[in-house]
Amino acid sequence: MRRRFQHSLGSVREVVKPLLTGSLPYVLALGAVGGLGWFIWKSVGPTSSEPRLVAGEESMTGGWERAVALAESGDLEKAREAMRALAPLSDDGGDLRAHWWLAEDLLKHEELEEWTGKARLERARGHLQRVHAGGGNARAGAVLGQVHLLLGEVREAFPLLEEAAEEDPALALMASELAGRLGDEEKQRALALRAATHFQGVCENDSHDPKERRAAREAWAKAEIGLDRFEAARAVLAPLEDRSDATTALLEESWIGTIMEGRDQGGAWVAAQLERAWEAVGPRVRLIELAGALGSGATDREVFGRLYDRMVRDLPEERGAMAGALGALALALGKTKAGLAHLEEAATVEPENLVVLNNLGYGLAQMAQPPQRERALELLDRAVAVGEKRGMLPADCLETRGQILAALERWEEAAVDLERALPGVSNRIPIHQTLAHVYRRLGQETLAREHGRLAQGVPGNVE
Repeated sequence: MRRRFQHSLGSVREVVKPLLTGSLPYVLALGAVGGLGWFIWKSVGPTSSEPRLVAGEESMTGGWERAVALAESGDLEKAREAMRALAPLSDDGGDLRAHWWLAEDLLKHEELEEWTGKARLERARGHLQRVHAGGGNARAGAVLGQVHLLLGEVREAFPLLEEAAEEDPALALMASELAGRLGDEEKQRALALRAATHFQGVCENDSHDPKERRAAREAWAKAEIGLDRFEAARAVLAPLEDRSDATTALLEESWIGTIMEGRDQGGAWVAAQLERAWEAVGPRVRLIELAGALGSGATDREVFGRLYDRMVRDLPEERGAMAGALGALALALGKTKAGLAHLEEAATVEPENLVVLNNLGYGLAQMAQPPQRERALELLDRAVAVGEKRGMLPADCLETRGQILAALERWEEAAVDLERALPGVSNRIPIHQTLAHVYRRLGQETLAREHGRLAQGVPGNVE
């Protein structure tokens, strides 16, 4: 069985243009709720335009003043109760100022016991939708778009943020990355250009606070990366002598973009660029992963071997999370003993890392001499159990376990795993080769012939 090793960095597109990283100013982190409400509110300035009352409801003025007085006195519980009476979510009306206040309260106070996590964001979304629909606040759309984004509602978020970027070009960067996620390259580049122009202006304006100019420089570099201007991004970041985590991540992203863009120049060029990136950015997991992804199919493995040796020398003896990436790189280069040692270390540090378990199991079953298939099977059983518990089982783990079961001549179990894996890896010849062999041993000649055709690149009729 021959097949590529699994790397955690995903597809080439994901390497070149990772989606919202959450590490930069003006970009929200996905997948985490705590602490983000404050950032949303701070980034758009909630008091810049106070909402008006809903037409015909001037009688609410007294109730609004009472609710504000309660909030100013520090009695937030009674203030919330009064605001909810003014702005119920049970209908489309209500006092827009109270809707705005309640949305701000929900986003700023994630410790609220009554509404937490997703429910808190959903209630904030409801209040903001009413403010936005009522035309009460020009900035409500920007906040609403970000709340949609935190709830994973990208299609709903994009038009709101695109519209908001017309007024506030600082939001063009976020809108650009969303356009990229939605596959609209024309809008993605247009918005990135607008963001680059805006943040360049901020950097060149000495009246801005130094911290603000630094944040703008990082955002400017991010926009340049969105335009595939990777060298320009590094030039933008060059004046920043003291690197933040965000600066380092951007430098790494720009180098990865350069390498992926020019990878057709050959293995020697790729390895040289990776070494330059390693020197410029420092030891980074994604650079090791990229070396493994590009080095596994290279004909000139020797240059990648020298790069691997350099990476090993530069890393501390206890490599932690980097051990798994080093292990995949070493196995890809045929350094079986070193690769397995790295992966054993990684499995100790991260016992539920599916990529590590998959690669270690594969190496023990297919590359170790003699093969250690029973232990490999234990590792893949663990990987499958963890993946099923998380509700996101990678096809790679099922394929690897199926291949191991086939090598152990457990034909029926192998067929089940390989068929489950097939939708995610149907373009791989080895899985069809193994399925053809498995079905032949099970006496199912029709399926064996179909997979045999697919293994040879001939279209079959397997469903």
